[in-house]
Amino acid sequence: MMIGFAAPLFATLLLAAGFVWFLHSRREYRHVVPSLALWRQLQTHAGLKPKARLIPPITIPLLLQLLAVGLFALALTQPFWGNRSVPDHLIVVIDTGASMRNSTDGETAFEAARSAVLAGFSGDLQPTPARVSLIAAGPRPGYIAARWAWTGDALGRTLEDVSLTDGTSDWSETARLIPGIARSDEATEVLFVSDRPAPAFFVDAIGDMALSQHIVAASGDNAGISATLTLTDPAANMWTLSGEALLGGERETLAISVQYAADSSRTPLDWTTIDLDRSNGQTGTVAFSEELELPGPGIVTAFIPADANPRDNRLRFIAEPTGETLDVLYVGDGELPLLRALNAVSGVRIFQDSTVPESVDGFGLVIVETRETLTVPATNSIIIETGGAPLADADPDDWSSNHALSRDMDWASLAIETGTGLTPKGGEATLLSADGVALMTAMATGTGRHVRIGFDPRRSNWPETSSMPIFVANLIDWIGREPGAPPAASCTVGVPCRIDARLLGQPLINLEMPGRPSARVPEEDFIPQEVGLFRAGQGALTHLLAINPAVPGTGSADFEGIDAIGWPQGWALWLLAAGFVVLAVEGVLTAKKQGWLPRLSALRLVTLALLVAGIANFAWPWPGSKASVVVVTAQPDNPQAAISADAGGIVAGPSAYVVADLDMSGPATSNALRVTHTSQALELAAAMIPPERDGYLVLAGDTASEPQLGRELAALGIVVDYLETPQLDDGEVFVGRLDVPQQVLSGEAVPVTALVHSANVQTVSMEIVSNGQAIASQDVALTVGQNRIQAVLPQIESGENLVEIRLGATDPYPQNDAIGQMLSTAPVRPIAIVSADPAHGEAFRRLLDDQGLEAVVFEPRRAPYYIKDWLGFGDIVLLNTPALSLTTLQQTLIETAVEEYGMGLLILGGPNSFGPGGYFGTPLEAVSPLSSRVPQDAPEVVMVFVLDRSGSMQQPVGEGNRLDVAKSATMAATELLNPQSRVGIIAFDAEARALLPLTRLADAQGAVQASLEGFDPGGGTAIYPGLVEALDMLQGVEAAAKHIVVMTDGLSQPGDFPGIVGQLRAEGVTVSAVAIGQGADTTVARTIADLGGGAAHVTADFEALPSILSQEAMLLASPVKEGSTQPVWQDRSANFLQALPAQLPQLSGFVGTTAKPDAELVATTTDDEGRDMPVLAYWRYGNGMVMALTTDATGPWSDAWQRLPQYGALWNDILLQFQPTTPRPGLTLTTASDGDYLDLRVSALDEDGLPLTGRSLVATISPPQDLVSETTALTEVRPGLYEGRRVLDAIGRYGLSIDQGGDVDPIEAAYYHSYDTRYDFSRVGGAQALARATGGAAITPQEISTLGAGLTLTWLHNWPAWALLAFAAFLIDLSLRYRRFSSRRKPGTTDDQPQTSRQGAPIS
Repeated sequence: MMIGFAAPLFATLLLAAGFVWFLHSRREYRHVVPSLALWRQLQTHAGLKPKARLIPPITIPLLLQLLAVGLFALALTQPFWGNRSVPDHLIVVIDTGASMRNSTDGETAFEAARSAVLAGFSGDLQPTPARVSLIAAGPRPGYIAARWAWTGDALGRTLEDVSLTDGTSDWSETARLIPGIARSDEATEVLFVSDRPAPAFFVDAIGDMALSQHIVAASGDNAGISATLTLTDPAANMWTLSGEALLGGERETLAISVQYAADSSRTPLDWTTIDLDRSNGQTGTVAFSEELELPGPGIVTAFIPADANPRDNRLRFIAEPTGETLDVLYVGDGELPLLRALNAVSGVRIFQDSTVPESVDGFGLVIVETRETLTVPATNSIIIETGGAPLADADPDDWSSNHALSRDMDWASLAIETGTGLTPKGGEATLLSADGVALMTAMATGTGRHVRIGFDPRRSNWPETSSMPIFVANLIDWIGREPGAPPAASCTVGVPCRIDARLLGQPLINLEMPGRPSARVPEEDFIPQEVGLFRAGQGALTHLLAINPAVPGTGSADFEGIDAIGWPQGWALWLLAAGFVVLAVEGVLTAKKQGWLPRLSALRLVTLALLVAGIANFAWPWPGSKASVVVVTAQPDNPQAAISADAGGIVAGPSAYVVADLDMSGPATSNALRVTHTSQALELAAAMIPPERDGYLVLAGDTASEPQLGRELAALGIVVDYLETPQLDDGEVFVGRLDVPQQVLSGEAVPVTALVHSANVQTVSMEIVSNGQAIASQDVALTVGQNRIQAVLPQIESGENLVEIRLGATDPYPQNDAIGQMLSTAPVRPIAIVSADPAHGEAFRRLLDDQGLEAVVFEPRRAPYYIKDWLGFGDIVLLNTPALSLTTLQQTLIETAVEEYGMGLLILGGPNSFGPGGYFGTPLEAVSPLSSRVPQDAPEVVMVFVLDRSGSMQQPVGEGNRLDVAKSATMAATELLNPQSRVGIIAFDAEARALLPLTRLADAQGAVQASLEGFDPGGGTAIYPGLVEALDMLQGVEAAAKHIVVMTDGLSQPGDFPGIVGQLRAEGVTVSAVAIGQGADTTVARTIADLGGGAAHVTADFEALPSILSQEAMLLASPVKEGSTQPVWQDRSANFLQALPAQLPQLSGFVGTTAKPDAELVATTTDDEGRDMPVLAYWRYGNGMVMALTTDATGPWSDAWQRLPQYGALWNDILLQFQPTTPRPGLTLTTASDGDYLDLRVSALDEDGLPLTGRSLVATISPPQDLVSETTALTEVRPGLYEGRRVLDAIGRYGLSIDQGGDVDPIEAAYYHSYDTRYDFSRVGGAQALARATGGAAITPQEISTLGAGLTLTWLHNWPAWALLAFAAFLIDLSLRYRRFSSRRKPGTTDDQPQTSRQGAPIS
């Protein structure tokens, strides 16, 4: 126990006792004397001055008055008695996490904690702090009140603004907020309010600050469940519900009820029950898993019986087995590269129109090419504007890396041939610019997210780079879509939830809480804070969202309750009450002496009334400012440089902190330094402003643009003004950024791009430094503004490397004259060579081995049959490989490896490739930039297809059956024929029937398709009648070539095959046979082919039929061209082609092909008729690059090329360039930064390249300057994608490590923070954008004091003021009462005047 005084200086009021003593000592007293002798003696000495009396008579009024003075003084010193001291500043940290919903006797832990805190820490009559702050801990901790002046209801008002969440509190982030509101010159106490003690790291983080804890012991009878619903079989609509349950208290068993409803309006049906029980000795959570077969799409609910916390008792899921589609409307008339990239994404459907329709509700994305200004469509959009005047130089020289669309983008490699630029609109963020002119902007509105592009992508190298598919992937993610995959069944509280961007800002209704007002979907990342089944949107566009609690944690009952010790008991109230009694008694006694009680003085009544007001702590009006102003400034280099203003002040930075409270002197001058970590600083500033005041924030410096921050402040009614930033001094130069490739392979040269800004024309020296050693230097002539400097580093060392650009300038701010990037080389993935001829495969392997590349040669049938086996390679080389040598599965896996996983593919020609290799109609044809179709060489023949339609042809293949495959393969084969060719089709089972008589294709377009639609499988198998029907059809027909293809999948009935085939041969007809599928009659097929002079195709792979029939169609006019020919360049700009000479060597053979419209044609040659034919072409296919060479790579056709000394270097450059940049299986750690924060991203993939979900990943971060390492838990924001963030608060290297568990080495990376972002002078326009969004403007420092000018009356509870007034009235009362006795009696007073007196009593 302790006794103290909150305001000890008021003890000086005890000096007033001397004043009372003085008044009594100067009073005159009447004495009764026995004779006149005394009067004569007094008269004799009348001229002498009377001697002052030092000690007045001790009377009851004197004693009561002295006692009153003592009580007044003691009360105003605010004495207290208790077990604690009173801090200057109380910081309340209250837990708003889900566990605070646990209830006891109908009261939640949060309600109990709030009541206890208000009871122990509110009020005015006891000693209180001068300041109070409140931090709400939760999934997203934040300031509720920052350094508010203490009033009796301040704590209550702040707690009213706190609401519970259903997530888990982030105590690490909460602890980081505390130093910003604490001051070193005051005593600060942190009051921790939760249902569990403060974590150890939280206690360590607050350092020397006092910590008190109020721990609520909620009911331990709480169980909880968490789970995921995973689609395991889309065709059968099979799902797996798996998760874990917390069995709280003494529970031994738990029943989870599962229900299903077709939609939210239907009554749920009981589906199944999952019974759980503890195993022997098992504690905590119990895992469960249940298979569910559902009748269709719907809502699945899992719940447990009611207990102390209802929020973690229920889970809900949206079970939609159908993959999501993204409908894209393209308005334009050209082949747009963006459309190709979008078309490669599964689930995207592209529609084209000439104009934008009035309603675009049915489209998730609209792409418009226009030469005029266009109103933004009411959906997600990309507007390509090319109508302005061309820019002199459109190559980008500045770009944003921290926007969602710029993630992993290599903007430095972008070269733009022609651009017109854009004028940014309000709210738009500039992503890309050239010479200060925007080339790409992005903006979020209530109708979706919008991109404007100020150049034609076709007039740039963008389609050729990996940035195009990365941009498309970022775009799809940014607009909240995931085409091709079933929608996520649920989201989790506190974790970012993917939502269609068209729903941002739309109403959000919790269907489980009817009657509750709707909320709004945030316009940025949607991080739900509450569980439930929600409907987002309105009208035609609505969407159901299932939000579930996080993994259940430890129950609150595991911790004993702790009551924080409240404020000490104050004595002031009792002392004032005692003073009231004393003054009342003294007044009554004085009045009685006058003989008339009502003569109690008016001042004494006023004194007593003022005491009553003080005891009751009545509010009284007080004039105050209508507005609060907070100035936010960057940390100045010289703290004395700031001037003062009548406003609060915050210094922004990695840890924003308050330097001046409201209505005090704060920093109010602008300098060139930039405001950093702006959101954190402005959120703190906003929390300083009480809700009853108008809020004004003043930015004393420019900052980066943050559109969402402006919208949030505007919603709070806070105005942001700014002080104009001074111009940079002459001579100032800084390196704004340094960009390097996303992936650097061992042995690869590294292109680097630096953006250097100069305030004037000047020449400076520049050094390129690697690991502290200068590797290049030169003088660089700089123009005013942005300068783009490019260089190529030689091969860098393997492992970690620090590459820096250093400028030798003499400028006012040398801190930003150097910038660095950490580079870590990745090993080159091996090359897979697939070759039907082992000798040629081995020759190509030796060629790569000479370049230091590892390669593995596969015979086609031994090539991988699983995607996980392909993913170990970086590139695939098909070396003169016929399609039929690979199964359809292998071909599909190769296509998937390229399209989805970004692997490179080289299709190298030869006589068994492209058309002769049967590529047409196969995945190899789809992935190749060169088509096997050669229209000018299409054979003009007569061809009859004899197709099996027996019952076995109805067996399923893919999404159809065998007969469907045969029909489509026949259609594809006829497309390879010359339009003047004639085609017949015969189908057979036990009998034969002509479906299409010989018909010239040009005369009856669509006849083939129509004939194939009219029959279904059924019956036996008899090939012989089909051949007889074919003979009848071909007899007497004249043609240069006549050919029959017979296809069967079963055992044929006997027939005279030698006889019928002999007759066909006599008619000049050749016959090929295809025996396909298990159980096919291979003997008959080979017999027919041998006798008919054709080819026999025997395979179990039914999906190979298109390749077989295309080969048959090409047999009669081979596209192979042999003979000497001279190739010529068409486009030599690609950097991976620089090993080839300007004059290409001759070729002696190639395969005729046709370049596809989107292919980049590199080289061509001419055939014997003088027609241009492709030799070399490449394109981007999905995420990967594909190159096609129509000559051979190791055979005789390219002998002159193989003699080039740089021939091996050519393939080395191509294969390195085509290596995938997509994450490899396992964990891949990457970093990104906006200068304020370091973002960590971990891609977790299994061996099949599929997401690894549910991992608990923790990153260990080792900051620069040997600071203590710390850990950051990563959050799974998408399946298999984990993210974390750490503030950048020191210059230098940050080491990063993530433990993979077991004996596996941790994955490591590093990030280098070059300089404090206060010196990043490229951060411009952010202050003006915030002012525009909130209604502010540019002001001068002198205008700060005029913001929100005006006074308003506020009602204050301030009992010391009432007590001081009462004390003053008491003293005035005494002074007036005794003033006439402080000097001699007035003239005219006689002895005859009656005086009532008694001996020794004062004259009244």
